[in-house]
Amino acid sequence: MIGERSSIGFEWHAVELESPRVKMFTKAGNPTKELTHAIRQIEDWKRWLQLNQNYASRPRTESGLGLTDITADLPGLILIGRRADIDETSNGRRLQMANDLRIKIHSYDWLL
Repeated sequence: MIGERSSIGFEWHAVELESPRVKMFTKAGNPTKELTHAIRQIEDWKRWLQLNQNYASRPRTESGLGLTDITADLPGLILIGRRADIDETSNGRRLQMANDLRIKIHSYDWLL
């Protein structure tokens, strides 16, 4: 989880890091097992937050995790692979997944 404090409070993102050496999609256009795993990890965290939101957001002084303002509908971010390995035909698929799942999928080059 990455949190940023702004004028409206904390904004949280669920982040999953995969290897920069793996691809996002197979030649057939399907998500690789690594991308599928990363998506599943973020979905699992969101599900956990649905069940444990009170514990997650409760201050540490009250036996919580102290993740102020966190909710289960937080956006996700996956970093995987390198830009040189991305087939341009997968960009539409990544955009669709970002909209449907609220999970953005970027290569490590995006950080630059």
